[in-house]
Amino acid sequence: MSWNSCSLSPPFVIIGVLNWRYIAFLLPFYYLGHSLSYLNGFYRHYGGNPDEPLAWGVSSYDKLYNWTWFYNGYHAEHHFRPKVHWTRMQAFRDQIVEQRRVAGVRVIKPPHALGFLDPNLPRYTSLVRCRKIRVRLKVPT
Repeated sequence: MSWNSCSLSPPFVIIGVLNWRYIAFLLPFYYLGHSLSYLNGFYRHYGGNPDEPLAWGVSSYDKLYNWTWFYNGYHAEHHFRPKVHWTRMQAFRDQIVEQRRVAGVRVIKPPHALGFLDPNLPRYTSLVRCRKIRVRLKVPT
């Protein structure tokens, strides 16, 4: 638990004790927010190749999504060169087209939060790769 979450907890507890409706209102939004955040993070990496640095992340080039979220869809490129400023991500992607093709960077059509709608969604990719990595590292399952 981080210092920020500890410092914010007492006011929420006090308000919740004084007014139960506050908690009844807050919890569904808190749960929904965390669920959507997890879903977004999951599809940024689902189907990525952990053996290839350029293909660690999964990219989405939807124009509205990237314009709204500061080119967050250029996720594989971000993993490859994290210091590239978000305003230069599109130009950077254009510079490494051949490297992306060779590395097999996975690109999905919808924004990451809607990654489950991608028609080319791989099945069990992450599970199989995790098992291979565990065997290679000799980590008990």
